[in-house]
Amino acid sequence: MTNILSVVAILTGMAQSMKPVEGTAQCYADGVMKNVAENRMGWGHIPADTDYRTCVAVTDCSWVGREVGVVWPDGRVMYGTVCDCSADEDRQRHIDKGLAVEVSWWAAGEYAHEVGKYLLPRQGPLPGVKVVLLPEGRGG
Repeated sequence: MTNILSVVAILTGMAQSMKPVEGTAQCYADGVMKNVAENRMGWGHIPADTDYRTCVAVTDCSWVGREVGVVWPDGRVMYGTVCDCSADEDRQRHIDKGLAVEVSWWAAGEYAHEVGKYLLPRQGPLPGVKVVLLPEGRGG
């Protein structure tokens, strides 16, 4: 019940200011998100206590450092920090192919473990995912 209420609250609260990004989810290779998060922490782009396991990458670079809710196809929500974004030369291709989010290897493994669907690179992208930008100062 909590997950359903979380999804409703997120989607309802954000509907007035920002439409969720809908599309597919993929994951970074093992260890890559940790390296990205450490770099972003060193540059001051994200808080120093950010947990790389729930870091995500999106197409919109203005979201770096912000909190998001990733709504999985089964309705569960994973909260995380945007730690990376599409490079200028890749952004349009990512948008055209419907990429909504890339998650850490850890998050992909947790999702696969919990519901038996695989998000790992060899399995291909997972459709039916929504990413919602949370209001400033609000996390999961």
